[in-house]
Amino acid sequence: MMGRTRTARGLVILLIAAAAAAPAAAQTTGTAASEDPAVRQAAGEHYRRGRELFEAGQPEEALAELRVSYSLIPHWATINGMALCLEDLGRKDEALATYVEGLREGGAEIPAEQRSQMEARVVVLRTELGLGHVGVISTPPGATVLLNGAPIGTTPLDQDIAAGSYSLTVEIPGEGRAERPLVVRAGETRVLELELLPVEVAAASSLRVESEPSGATVLVDGTRVGVTPLLTSDVAPGEHELRIEDSRGGYWEERVSVAEGTEVRVRAELPAPGVHQGWFWGVATTAAVLGITGAATGGYGVSLHDDYGDPTKSVADRLDARDMGETMFDVADGMFIAAGVAAVGALVLGLFTDFGGGPGEGEAVVDVGPLGEGGAGDAR
Repeated sequence: MMGRTRTARGLVILLIAAAAAAPAAAQTTGTAASEDPAVRQAAGEHYRRGRELFEAGQPEEALAELRVSYSLIPHWATINGMALCLEDLGRKDEALATYVEGLREGGAEIPAEQRSQMEARVVVLRTELGLGHVGVISTPPGATVLLNGAPIGTTPLDQDIAAGSYSLTVEIPGEGRAERPLVVRAGETRVLELELLPVEVAAASSLRVESEPSGATVLVDGTRVGVTPLLTSDVAPGEHELRIEDSRGGYWEERVSVAEGTEVRVRAELPAPGVHQGWFWGVATTAAVLGITGAATGGYGVSLHDDYGDPTKSVADRLDARDMGETMFDVADGMFIAAGVAAVGALVLGLFTDFGGGPGEGEAVVDVGPLGEGGAGDAR
């Protein structure tokens, strides 16, 4: 309630000032509308209705009347009456912008007391909205202003910014640059004057990468920069971790040094994936099982052969033992043959099996030379 009273009191002061200034506005605007007595009268009537409505506790209706008055005869006092209505309606961001516009439009015409009150409202609203005001002037002017790397305008800059800590950069590409930390506090106004200093531009450098097979992903310091064949100049001079990897799992990785004015050329051969180790272990296990089963079967055949030679057994039992033993020997021979074949297969698979779970690291030829020359030279 007290805030409402203070706002109303401020509005009365501004409206009284606007009432006194309205005739002068009609004489100084220079528009055909302001020279028409009917227009001046209409603007005054809307203005008076706006004052009465606000004093009656109807800021929204008052705002509408003041806007009509302002459209007929623009004047700083009317626009600031609109700002007070917006503030009373709780539309603080719009009120702030309207106050600032009134100050800009009125300039030196605003009496000192009214200007002081308007500026105080601007500070209060910025504080409540968590905004600070920053002015940036550069030598030379026309520089791009960046906060945390994001452009927000050009110098001379005059702008509200959310309170917080920033990295401020002011630059004209190819001409100069200035950087400094910036702390913005709510309600505070800061004006920075910066002289742009020449920036040394590093000589161009590039990275050329080829691979076999092509289409491999190229990563520089963990960031994907493209696929092979690749030629890029977006690599800063210095030491970088270069990795080339393909979808089959083959890769090559090493630190490379990129110097100014040179081209680093890399030609990598990425290994093809080997046979999955499951095949090796499956065939090897089969060979072992066949060998053990063959041995057991052969052992059973030997026991039957002993039964065939036992004089205590009947002739029929001895003949049955002989026939079954021969069958067991034949089965055992077949198993031993199959086990041998499986063992040979396991040996062959062992030569191509990837026991590490992937194709592993490939090889590369790295060469450094002048920009624009193709091919790779001696290996490191």
